[in-house]
Amino acid sequence: MTLRLLALLLALLSFSSEAAGRPWVIAHRGSSGDYPGLTMLAFTKAAEEGADMLELDTAVTKDHQVIVLHEPDLSPTTNVKDVPEFAGRLKTDTIFSDDNYTKNVTDYFTWDFSLDEIKKLRKHQRISFRDSSFDGKEQVPSLREAIQLVKRLDSERQPDQRRVALLIEVKLCRYFTARTNRSKEVLIAADLTAEGVDNRPDIIHLQTFELQCAAELKRLLPNLPVYKLEESAGISDEKLTQWRRDLKLDGIGVHKAMVAGGSANPASPEFTYKYRVTGPTDLVQRAKRQGENFKVLVWTLRNEDRYIAWTFSQDGWAEADFFATEAKVDGLITDFPKTVRRLVDDRFASSGSKIGSPSGGLPALLALAAAAAASWSSYLAV
Repeated sequence: MTLRLLALLLALLSFSSEAAGRPWVIAHRGSSGDYPGLTMLAFTKAAEEGADMLELDTAVTKDHQVIVLHEPDLSPTTNVKDVPEFAGRLKTDTIFSDDNYTKNVTDYFTWDFSLDEIKKLRKHQRISFRDSSFDGKEQVPSLREAIQLVKRLDSERQPDQRRVALLIEVKLCRYFTARTNRSKEVLIAADLTAEGVDNRPDIIHLQTFELQCAAELKRLLPNLPVYKLEESAGISDEKLTQWRRDLKLDGIGVHKAMVAGGSANPASPEFTYKYRVTGPTDLVQRAKRQGENFKVLVWTLRNEDRYIAWTFSQDGWAEADFFATEAKVDGLITDFPKTVRRLVDDRFASSGSKIGSPSGGLPALLALAAAAAASWSSYLAV
């Protein structure tokens, strides 16, 4: 009886460990390779294609509404230049961040528009060589609309289906605070609280490049995972320890060159068809010294050959396989979630999702637990 019980308990532990090895498929701005990014269409399609998380960026409007947009300037992804009533709002501004980034931009800025005005705009594909057939059809969503989407998906989810979460990037915190006279972190926390998800780490995760912003998010939302984004080479062990021990952060999100190793410029990693991989580097291993639950996410995987290192023969599947099975990262941030979903399902066919439970995951675990309990009862009876 003792051996039987031990075998069942080991099976339970094995199941848990196996599930923990399966990386998240994180849809970068939704399914942005096929649709205009950061739209409800891109998010809905990404969920249908099997994404575990929908990654999004945030900006703030004149009336202090948080919207889903990659930057404060509107022209890169909307038709603002074509709307006559907004012609007089062209401005030059200095965009700045806590990590010493500054850029002078002449454009139309979110903080000069109300949410109702933003809703008059239509999104278009950011990258010129991608499909433009969906241009002009989608609005700029509010953060609350995106939250409501994952809440609805969660309410409709069957027990054997994976859960879909949001990965919310909070950027340019001091910049938006200066332009709107409201703390961006407080505005985001207020939206999460209003939607009842400020204590839902199963469907809400946060990330930021800015250390002060990360600390403030963790203070305001202590029950939600917060990740520190980084793209410069050489994250020291001291930094990792500080972020984990002092700021209570839950992981890092890094440029893929930092995990792949090779010929990227250490000051500003480049990862193109000219790039040769020598890794994986020791970054994942060092990060895991902060605890197995300290996550490592990599960005951004794209299917087009111009974005794929020569080492992978310009094959997006091979690139994703490297990060999933050799580098063993916890999350793959991709413009093409359907590609990475197929890769992950192929390489981790028997393991469960880290966020939800795919078919058979939860029932199998419950069955093992019941069997272990029955064996324990039999053991006590003997």
